[in-house]
Formats: sequence, structure tokens, C-alpha cells
Amino acid sequence: MVAPEPSAIPSDSNYLLLMFHFLSNYEIPYKLFELVRSSHYRWTNDGDQTEITASEAGLDQRLVDLLSDETRLTRAIDKLEPLVKRNMSAEGSWTCSIHSQLKSKLSQSLSECTRDEWAIKFLKWICFIFPRDQFPSDSDQ
Repeated sequence: MVAPEPSAIPSDSNYLLLMFHFLSNYEIPYKLFELVRSSHYRWTNDGDQTEITASEAGLDQRLVDLLSDETRLTRAIDKLEPLVKRNMSAEGSWTCSIHSQLKSKLSQSLSECTRDEWAIKFLKWICFIFPRDQFPSDSDQ
């Protein structure tokens, strides 16, 4: 499999390709993309419950915009085929994953700084979807 030049991939698709690269050991359920579209509850320092959107949580705005627009997201994924595999379950839900050869080529072509920058963006996205305390408690150590 030959990895295309980044300039040959539309910018939305580039974003997704990098996301799939950093989450490449997994098949990513489409449901995870949908979870960015709604606000999530968090506890305040005063012990009250509050709702927070992905933007308010400090997620990359371009990523939020892309994942929040189903048509735009689907179009970006379509442009990545055959670089990205889509699998449909018997229940009708689908997942996406990147081909292992492409992951290897991307890993070799990205600088360490770029890898770190994008890894942080996607870790923030995962943490927004699956919240936990900001700091680990003593029981976590």
C-alpha cells in the first residue's frame, strides 16, 4: 500500500487519517464520533453538576466541527477509502480502522513533535468522551 502525499488528501480527511493513526490498534466505533455532538456532565469544584460541550472542554475546534457534522464526517471518511477500512456489524453499527501498512508509513513520516501534538489532540477527545478525575487518586497508584 502506498501512502498518498498529505497534500493529495482533503484537509478533513487528513485530520481523520491522523486520528485513525493514533487510535490504530482499535476499530473505532462511529458512536465515538457522535459523542462529541452532545454536552457531557462534569462535577464542579463546588460539588455541583454542570454540562460542558466539546468546545468548552478545550478540544481542537476544527476536530469538533468535523465530528459534529455527520455529512462532512462521512464525506471525509469516504475520501480515505481504501486507506481506511469500514466494517458493519450485524446490528447495523459501523467501525473504522486504518490499514497496518499505512500506520507504519505514517509513523515513519511524522516528526516526533507532530506525533506528540496530534496525540495530545486525540487524547483530549477521548478524555472528553470518557471523563475521569483530572488527577489520579492514591488508589490509582
